[in-house]
Amino acid sequence: MQQHQRIIGGCRRDACSGRYFDVLAPADGRVLARAARAGAEDVELAVSAAREGFLQWSALAPGAREAAL
Repeated sequence: MQQHQRIIGGCRRDACSGRYFDVLAPADGRVLARAARAGAEDVELAVSAAREGFLQWSALAPGAREAAL
C-alpha cells in the first residue's frame, strides 16, 4: 500500500506528528493508500514555505513567470 508524505517547500516530509490516515475508495470503502495527517506544526511549516515562495515569485519579472508556467 502506498504511503504519501506532505510536500512542503518542494520537499517530501512526514507529518510532524508521524500520524497517517487511510485514503478510502468512495465506491467500496477499500483502503487505497495512507496519507500524512497534518497538524498545526505542519501548517506553520507550509505557511512559512508559501511566504518564502511568494517572495521569490513576486520578485520575478512577468516574462520569467510566464516562462516558468
